[in-house]
Amino acid sequence: MGKKNPILQKKWNEGFHAGMEAGRRQAVLAFAERFDRLANTKGFGEKTMEKIIKVMELPVEEEVDDRDKKSR
Repeated sequence: MGKKNPILQKKWNEGFHAGMEAGRRQAVLAFAERFDRLANTKGFGEKTMEKIIKVMELPVEEEVDDRDKKSR
């Protein structure tokens, strides 16, 4: 192989990183959607969710959702 064209290499790297970021974003959104479905499943409560978050070592921030606001 010959010498790489630095402009083409730069553009390839930009596209690669943009694609990786898009894939990561899509995976996070899919995961969040599944967590929402779990949270709305009968018999699945806060304690179970906390156990899953702990075991999976997820960096989750506390959120106040509409259900919590209504119970106050």
